[in-house]
Amino acid sequence: MEKLKPPIKISLIYFVFSVIWIIWSDGVVMMLADEPDLVTRMQTYKGWLFVLATSLLIYGLILKDYKQKEQLQEALIKRNDNLEEVNNRLVNEIEERKRIEADLVAVQKSLEEANNAKTKFLANMSHEIRTPMNGIMGMIQLMLAEDIDDKQKEYMELALNSARSLLNIINDMLDISRIELGAMQLDNHSFSLSTVIRNIFSLFRVGVENKKINLVYEQAPDIPDMLQGDSNRLNQVLMNLVGNAVKFTDSGAVRLHISVVEKKEDKILLRFSVSDTGIGIADQDLDKLFKSFSQVDSFNRRKYGGTGLGLAISQNIVELMGGKIRVESRPGQGSTFEFAAWFSYQAS
Repeated sequence: MEKLKPPIKISLIYFVFSVIWIIWSDGVVMMLADEPDLVTRMQTYKGWLFVLATSLLIYGLILKDYKQKEQLQEALIKRNDNLEEVNNRLVNEIEERKRIEADLVAVQKSLEEANNAKTKFLANMSHEIRTPMNGIMGMIQLMLAEDIDDKQKEYMELALNSARSLLNIINDMLDISRIELGAMQLDNHSFSLSTVIRNIFSLFRVGVENKKINLVYEQAPDIPDMLQGDSNRLNQVLMNLVGNAVKFTDSGAVRLHISVVEKKEDKILLRFSVSDTGIGIADQDLDKLFKSFSQVDSFNRRKYGGTGLGLAISQNIVELMGGKIRVESRPGQGSTFEFAAWFSYQAS
């Protein structure tokens, strides 16, 4: 911004013009009067004084206005300098933020690539380990079919149960790898709901008898037996929920209840509810249930075992089915896990 110049030139021009005018007017007066008297001369001097005073007054007013404008100009220059400084600081901050965001994107991409590589490796290793484990389990079952004594049979059954437990862990690792890769899918096919439930209860019947637990199954009468869906994934979810209920219940009952939420012409929405009278879960621990590799506390991990993957996998499976697992629990009174899922059926 160009700096203001003092108004001396304007005042000087006015003063010179006034002087010239007075001299000219005084000369005219002198020419008209042969002998100007004292009064005429006094009037001329008064005119001079008036012009001088007026010039000084005008110069003072102009100088005052100049000072005000100069102060305003200095304030504007200072404000512009401050704004320019703020603008430069903002530009630098924006550039720094863009650089940080670019670094974060690069780091995130690197982490995603590393995580995908880890997940793929884990999936491949789980698959490679599962193949020989199936062979080991097959050979143990063949040994159990042979004519062996009771002690050998006990050892073989222990080895078979251990192999099954290890295979379950491997399957959980494979499933969590599929979930992280987004590769888990449902395989829809026809199946018998009663067959799925019967197989689940037969697996846990011995365990509940040893713990004196009643295993109860309830089903609404209007549910068709033949459904269209992924029976293997449904079995996996129910096995996990019923298995947890049996694991954390020492006495009382474990109850599986299936009811109809909504029924259409060729589709049905079923609600599966698994309740128990076990140890229960505190409110502050409910959020931990569906996180991978997470259990409520280290004491339960040592006492009951498990990888902490079952509920996380089950939640993802149920979400693929269009639902979500919900839980209600009170310490010392038991827990209830429930979810809803859509299935197709052939209307009669």
